[in-house]
Amino acid sequence: MVDMVCSNFDNVIVIYNGANQFELGFVDEYPQIKSVVWCPGTGNVGFNALGKVFSGEVNPSGKTPDTFIYDMTTAPWWNNAEKTEYTNLADLAVEGMNAGTAQVYAPAFTNYVEGIYVGYKYYETAAQEGSIDYDKTVQYPFGYGLSYTEFEQKMGELEEKDGQISVDVEVTNTGDVAGKDVVEVYYKPPYTNGGIEKSSANLIEFSKTDLLQPGETQTVTVTFSIEDMASYDENNAKAYVLEKGDYVISINSDSHTVLDQKTYTAGDDVVYKGENKRASDDIAASNVFENAKGDVTYLSRADHFANYEEDTKAPASAELGEPYISEYHLNSNFDKTTSGDASAEHHWRASSGSRQGSQGTGRSDSETVGRKRTTAG
Repeated sequence: MVDMVCSNFDNVIVIYNGANQFELGFVDEYPQIKSVVWCPGTGNVGFNALGKVFSGEVNPSGKTPDTFIYDMTTAPWWNNAEKTEYTNLADLAVEGMNAGTAQVYAPAFTNYVEGIYVGYKYYETAAQEGSIDYDKTVQYPFGYGLSYTEFEQKMGELEEKDGQISVDVEVTNTGDVAGKDVVEVYYKPPYTNGGIEKSSANLIEFSKTDLLQPGETQTVTVTFSIEDMASYDENNAKAYVLEKGDYVISINSDSHTVLDQKTYTAGDDVVYKGENKRASDDIAASNVFENAKGDVTYLSRADHFANYEEDTKAPASAELGEPYISEYHLNSNFDKTTSGDASAEHHWRASSGSRQGSQGTGRSDSETVGRKRTTAG
């Protein structure tokens, strides 16, 4: 279909109406394709809005909520994307309904092997570590989206007060038509090889401008809590830790493209444990489900993602081992007469910790317009 359309028209727009990221590498192969529009979740009236975007009545300002890569088979989640049914629990399968269709549900699991390196947090960190060729891997980064006009963003100085950091960003419409822009603020924390797992890029706050006329400037003030830059240390402190060192605060046009940056320096380690919890937490976070971790190996940044190949393999076994299999309960095999027994309650809670795999999708509330991404040398 793409061949036929591009053979007959010189100016082609690709519209992708789907909720998930998609392999769009083919658009680079056709000079006739001038732009790509991601228009997910239109419902029964959404395409009316798309018409306004195409006519120029509305200037798009959406940003991608996911990372578009050229080859999904190279993604760290690829071999563990779907739930795997336990081979030794098939007798506990039950019948149910899904969207009006009968379906059999069996006990299953999904290994979330990526750990914290999900989506852009993997690709940006892997590029930082030299583990991937970013431009050959990523086509459209997280937070990417074009407009019918151009914008310039200038970052002011960081202001620290009452445990928060504020920064003013001047956004100017330097193009010829009115439009809105998004201020994306990221932080890059200090990292020690083999230490607390941390992504090299972390979206911490964002804000959209008003409709700016050509030549108009708006100052957008973005504020976030310093404690939100803390990273969870599951191995040692077993708590959130804001490690001392330099935190690079940047404004980006997407997760990969830095427009300007400043540095905040933490003078001492801060461990959010016990009574010293983060203000955003009701209680201090701690390791309370260590018994549910299992024997899964999680992706680590250590030594430039040295465990990548081993970590991202498909599950080696689909059998649930002891003591979990003997404690696994459904309504059909749970002895309710023992429900008041503390031991039985413990077994019930343990078995309920087994995870049924599912996949979520992200979408933007407004359309994203993207032309073919050109990589500067």
